[in-house]
Amino acid sequence: MKIPKFDIINFTDVLNREHFNKKVLMILLIASLAFYYPVIYAGSLYADDVFRVFQGSYGWSGLGRFFANDIARLYSGMHGDILDISPLTWFLCIGLIGFCAKLIFVKFNPRFPKFAFTLALVFIINPFFIQNLLYRYDSLGMTLALFFVVLSFSINDDYKNYISALLKVILLIISLNFYQPMSNLFLGLVGIEFLLMTWDKAKFRSLFKFILLNVAIFVVANIFYLFELKVFGVSSRGQLLPLELNSILKITNNLIEGFIPFVTFWSYYKKSLMLLLPFLIISLSYILIHKNYHVLVGFVFSSIIVIFSGIGGMAILTQQIYAPRTLSYFPILMMLVVLFLSFGKNKLKWAILIPIFYCFIFSSNVGNILKTQSEFEKPIFENLTVDLYSLKNINFYHSIGGVKYSHYLDNILKEVPFNGYLERSGWNTVGRIMEYDGMKQVKFEWSGPLKKTLEKYNKIKNDLVLKIDRTPFYKIYTYNKVGYIVWL
Repeated sequence: MKIPKFDIINFTDVLNREHFNKKVLMILLIASLAFYYPVIYAGSLYADDVFRVFQGSYGWSGLGRFFANDIARLYSGMHGDILDISPLTWFLCIGLIGFCAKLIFVKFNPRFPKFAFTLALVFIINPFFIQNLLYRYDSLGMTLALFFVVLSFSINDDYKNYISALLKVILLIISLNFYQPMSNLFLGLVGIEFLLMTWDKAKFRSLFKFILLNVAIFVVANIFYLFELKVFGVSSRGQLLPLELNSILKITNNLIEGFIPFVTFWSYYKKSLMLLLPFLIISLSYILIHKNYHVLVGFVFSSIIVIFSGIGGMAILTQQIYAPRTLSYFPILMMLVVLFLSFGKNKLKWAILIPIFYCFIFSSNVGNILKTQSEFEKPIFENLTVDLYSLKNINFYHSIGGVKYSHYLDNILKEVPFNGYLERSGWNTVGRIMEYDGMKQVKFEWSGPLKKTLEKYNKIKNDLVLKIDRTPFYKIYTYNKVGYIVWL
């Protein structure tokens, strides 16, 4: 008896595999490694890393990031505690980013070969995602979220519509299970394709159908994910805005504020960016001279889509998180600039190398800042640990403030956006003390408990007894049998 063949999915058609050029893939992988290598060079523990390295807990299921938990258990050999496998995780992440760029090339090359490679290359250059990669433990889950969003977008819309739509929804749900904010990238990429379709003079009906279908895919995926959270009893992070007229203004404000980090980033390089301005003016002149007004209209509508993709559904929450790691739109805005330059005159697109150059500068700065600080603070923590053990009859210690920054960084920190992602206040410093404090005498506190500790410290600080003075780094005070490490 012959087994019938079911040609449900032909993956050659689904992903335009005939456009999978190995040479282009190698170039994109090399570009990805070049841009993100400073993260490997820094090799530092970052933020939540100092919690997981001691607690050994995964902790993402409670945040609705179920697959992030699963992938971490897999690479930890199914052990009870999470294991650090860096730099392998970083190499995997960098490779995935390069592969994501390749998927974008494969998506655009059949219809828009003029722009495909440049758009794919620009997609890699994302200073915001550097913060995602700095997390040793979180980075792989976050990058897989990115990968599944791009994979969802890359599916050929013309392939058996109902199947492609279903696959897109499934892949977006998978992405949401890795890291929720990354799903917003889907709408941003839709905005880019919409602009390309406008340039190609697609009919209004095709444009409308394209937007309607993809927005529906995005909404359906998020609804299914919210249902999943309800089933597993996971509450979403943050309350929704109430149904009232004033909420419209708040949502608008949330969307606008979501782009402040982008403006903040470029404010550090504004003088250098003036070099890009003449090329933008020349491109606009070409567009106007050739009366390509449809392109300008396309920019308006695609920009609206991109604005909504900035923080996506988070815009309806009462509280927002605008940290770079939660924002996926940076490469999308860069891709818009590339297309604006290209639509005027194709050779002008290479002017994008000007801002790309400063993105590379930022990446290198981050690597140097984190590595320099890590080396600087090690002897401080060693001496502190000796001091802690020299004091007797102290039940535990609180840490007030954070270890000072290396003076080697005095100049560079003033000139680098987001402080070069360097953060040593509060629990960030305590996590580093714990590398030397085997008895865990210093309380690891954040959020509510840390706030209470600071309030108590401010009330009793005039009654504290100075025990050790290690100016200019720290002083150790006591109050009854509780110690306070006060960083200077």
